[in-house]
Amino acid sequence: MVNYTGDMEVRSFFYARKRWRIHGFLMEKTMQMKTLEVEVVRVKITLACTECKQRNYNMTKEKKNHPERLETKKYCKFCQRHTMHKETK
Repeated sequence: MVNYTGDMEVRSFFYARKRWRIHGFLMEKTMQMKTLEVEVVRVKITLACTECKQRNYNMTKEKKNHPERLETKKYCKFCQRHTMHKETK
């Protein structure tokens, strides 16, 4: 189960509980639910128009899910039309 709370990702997982008897002693393994908080890493990127080279948009992305450079069609206020925008350094 994964819940998102702001910039933290909460992950829950279970441990199994088993009982067995060894040499007359009752041994027990428990089933417990553990919750961990893992920080979601998002990096800031800038999108630049491919035609006029103006840097128009700032946004964030998850580097783990999208390691390649982002490329999308967005409105450029300098060209006054929709053009391709690519992620810059």
